[in-house]
Amino acid sequence: QDGDDLVLGIASGDLEDRRDQLIREVGTHIPVNVIPAKDGAITLQLAGTRTLVGEDSSVHHLIASTEPTSGEVRIYRSTVGQTEDLTDMLTTGSIGGTIQARDGALATARTQLDQLASDVATAYNTQHALGFGLDGTGGRNLFAVPPAGVTGAASGFAVSADVAGQPNFLAGAADPATLPSDNRNALALLHLRDQNTALGG
Repeated sequence: QDGDDLVLGIASGDLEDRRDQLIREVGTHIPVNVIPAKDGAITLQLAGTRTLVGEDSSVHHLIASTEPTSGEVRIYRSTVGQTEDLTDMLTTGSIGGTIQARDGALATARTQLDQLASDVATAYNTQHALGFGLDGTGGRNLFAVPPAGVTGAASGFAVSADVAGQPNFLAGAADPATLPSDNRNALALLHLRDQNTALGG
């Protein structure tokens, strides 16, 4: 074409600038590589291995999907009806950073918080079960029993159905024979705050 090299009335240089800007924007979110062709077309690849946009203008979509069992968001590439999990390839960019935080520091913090909730609930339940409420009954839990595997203990942390809404069921006494003046188990519960029970001591 003449000097302006017009394409549908728009200078091809302007189109290339716009394309390059879009590539830079994509690159802020995921790791991409650009492979130029001799005719000015490009291939855009994810992490230099999986094509996202081919020089023939073919497009391979990235799809975010939440796993039903773990609740994790995974990233898949859709190609001709087939999907491939590319989550582990997203190591840079805002999405890569979010995934690394989720699987690294945030996962560690979540595990520790679950352990803390489990340890606190177990310690207080153990002591509370030794005492008796104003109705003379013992063996009740103060907090909901944490799951055996600890995972999810923080999200399930709550006052036990054994005593929720029933203040008379709080086990303040150490001996039902000395009700209602006995507060020895209540004091024992209070003193748990000074014991190293969290995170295995």
